Amino acid sequence: MRIFLSAVTDEFCDYRDQLASDLTRHNVDVKVQEDFKDSGTVLLEKLDLYIANCDAVVHLVGDMTGSTAGPESTQAILVKYPDLTERFQPLRDALNGGAPISNTQWEAWLALYHGKALLIAQAAPSAERGPAYAPTAEMRVAQEQHLARLRAIGRYPGSTFASPDELAKQIAYTAILDRLAEEYATLLSPRASAVPSGALIGGLLIMLAAPALADQWGKTLGMAVSGPLMLALAASLLVLMLAYTRYFGLLGAGDAPPGSPARLGYERFRAGLAGGGSAAQLYKRWLTAFLDRVDGFFGDAGQAGLTLWPRAFGLRAPAPLWTAPSLDRCLLLAQIYPIVTIYVLWAFSGHVGPAEKVLGLASDAPGWQRGALVASLGVGAYCARQIKNAKRWVAKFLWLAAGFAVAAAAAGAAAFAGAGAGAGAGAIAVAVAVTVTFTFAGVVADVVAGATAVAVAVAGAVVVAGVSTLAEADADAVTAAIAIAGAGALTGAVTGAAQAISNFSIGRQRQGMFLTLFVSCAILTCLSAALMLAAHPSWREFGPLVLFLSLLTLLNAPFDWASLGLTRALLRRGLELQGWWPLLLAVVDALLAGVVIALLALAMVLGVQIFNALAVHGGGNALLPLRSLLDGIAAKPGEPEYWWVYALLISTLIPSLLNLIIGGTALLRGVPMVSSLLLWFMPAGAAVPTHERAWMAAVLTLQMALGIIFGLVVQVGLAYLLLFYLMPTVGLSLLDICRALVDLDFPATIIRSVVAVLK
Repeated sequence: MRIFLSAVTDEFCDYRDQLASDLTRHNVDVKVQEDFKDSGTVLLEKLDLYIANCDAVVHLVGDMTGSTAGPESTQAILVKYPDLTERFQPLRDALNGGAPISNTQWEAWLALYHGKALLIAQAAPSAERGPAYAPTAEMRVAQEQHLARLRAIGRYPGSTFASPDELAKQIAYTAILDRLAEEYATLLSPRASAVPSGALIGGLLIMLAAPALADQWGKTLGMAVSGPLMLALAASLLVLMLAYTRYFGLLGAGDAPPGSPARLGYERFRAGLAGGGSAAQLYKRWLTAFLDRVDGFFGDAGQAGLTLWPRAFGLRAPAPLWTAPSLDRCLLLAQIYPIVTIYVLWAFSGHVGPAEKVLGLASDAPGWQRGALVASLGVGAYCARQIKNAKRWVAKFLWLAAGFAVAAAAAGAAAFAGAGAGAGAGAIAVAVAVTVTFTFAGVVADVVAGATAVAVAVAGAVVVAGVSTLAEADADAVTAAIAIAGAGALTGAVTGAAQAISNFSIGRQRQGMFLTLFVSCAILTCLSAALMLAAHPSWREFGPLVLFLSLLTLLNAPFDWASLGLTRALLRRGLELQGWWPLLLAVVDALLAGVVIALLALAMVLGVQIFNALAVHGGGNALLPLRSLLDGIAAKPGEPEYWWVYALLISTLIPSLLNLIIGGTALLRGVPMVSSLLLWFMPAGAAVPTHERAWMAAVLTLQMALGIIFGLVVQVGLAYLLLFYLMPTVGLSLLDICRALVDLDFPATIIRSVVAVLK
């Protein structure tokens, strides 16, 4: 681990020296600004080089600014990173206004630019200072302005210190340590970073056995009951097993080398128990960490200036809410989520409806075969994590090859079975395309744009169409090879072009414009395919791919994006109001998420109507008869045939659900007696004895399990209250509204009118 201490020497020399001494270990390298002074090189460039390759920056803020970066240094950095000031508007305004930025202040901005953990600590007015401490009025103003700029992008001091001992304690035993342990999980020792072999094997066994058991239960209970019941049971066992394994390993990390990430995690957890605090305080701390990690996952941390409505709901500090990077990531998730959910739901029901047919899934596949396919997705996820943690490209490639081989083999087996059951000649191609999308996109989610994944899916429809045509025409091997090679080249070209344009738009700060145009053009492409290709002989095989994996993804992603921004805005506002306001606003968010679900349902109905109308006008058939679908849901809402519809709709509830789970877990963890009991058996500087870890890990796992149950119950209850009680009370039934929209059939009416005018 590499840590940079950013501080003004004349003011914090003693603080910095003690902190460096306390943090330095055999595997922790600590540097300060003086380590890089060299008259032959621009100082700021040297600082930038180290910060770009470090893991964390501890930024001490007092009354002195330190030496001002020279024009040569500043210009060198701005030339090297032309988008730096575009990403941080407060910094750009300061530079344009001629405000001097010191080297120490630049260290904070460079840390943010490179995505490093920036841990800000502010000196209290009573804090002791160095012997050369001599601030001027101008310095004090400049430091206040520096903190104001950081606050403008949502970065606040994490602690206030008054002495070197207090600062060292805060860095080592408070939420700052929590941030360090979380930010550098990739540096964990093998026993803590990798999923233990026992947990991995147990998880695979659950995935393999659960579908077969669901079949057995279905003979007595009916699949509409046994399928969801077994799915809930299997998911619960999997989560509890992974949680138990994690806590068991954490409790045994107290004897890890001092300063190691595993030891830091143990000390952080113990310090959290020792610090106590009410459930509201725990909830605030966990929720803050959760939102920061969400910002990091969606790639818009520190980009409050580049978001729509950064002060939504009265936020005092602007925050990244509805940004272009988060929309791009929502496109990627909207591409993967339906595939995974359809596979899982098929595995536990064995039912093949419209969504399952497009993936080439067999209706008569035995439970063990369905379980094997789901287990392959688990292997793919495990390989994706290993690739992300691997440091060398050789290791990344080997894990990628392993994950793809296992997933492709299982998908291919299911596709062959599906083809035998009449699923169509394109079943194998679809299965392989699905495997590539899931494995590859999951592995390189930080590199590949969501727009690229959608472009691959749209191009994949063309590939499947070509394969299906060749199969029906009994083409010779040479012709088939040439056609498949050409289809592959086309897919590669589309993928490369989408990624290149996406990267170009990001560099020019035009990603939002690009994504708006891309989504619009992709939707038009899907609709055009329905109009121009519906008469194709294999439309029944590749048409559903366009509908389920392209058009519905494009319709779903913006609503997921809207729900994500809504959740982030309400929760950050709740954190500003403090107390239990975050949880109260979470309830508001859950209710509003129900509104988003209703709007998404209407948008999907309208989108499918347009798709069907264009297909019929183009000489083909409607792929998804909406009236029969909605009537079936009204008559038998629990039938497996409709599970995929519910899965698509509830994706917008995921952010709200995670927040409620955090709140429920905080309520349980805040019980004082339980925390005190656990702390009693956690010695400082030593691991918990082996014979004590089992029951302690079980208690911690139970707390989390009850928190999950709390979140699920509240979320489902609120959604049910809105959709099935409040709306019908005022005469608004979502299902009735959708059926009325289908009966009106606006798209078909408009198409007939346009055709009549053109004639």
